[in-house]
Amino acid sequence: MADKETLDKFGEVVEEKKAEAKAASEHEAPSAGEPDDALPPEQASRVDHAHEQDDRDVRAKNSAHKKVTADKWNQ
Repeated sequence: MADKETLDKFGEVVEEKKAEAKAASEHEAPSAGEPDDALPPEQASRVDHAHEQDDRDVRAKNSAHKKVTADKWNQ
C-alpha cells in the first residue's frame, strides 16, 4: 500500500484537476455558427471553402450517384 505522503500528493493533484475541469466547463464553448478561425489550427486547413456540402458534381449522371446500394446495383 502507498504511504501517506504519496496519497496526499495524489489527492492534491486530483483536486487541482477537478478545479481545472470545472473552470474549463464554465467557459462558453464555440457554437456551430462561428467562423472557421474558431477551429484549432490543425483543423482549419482542412476546411473546404470552394464547395458547399450539398453541391452537385457536374459529372454525376444522376442524383443517385454514389448512393446506390449493392442490392439495387445488382438488379
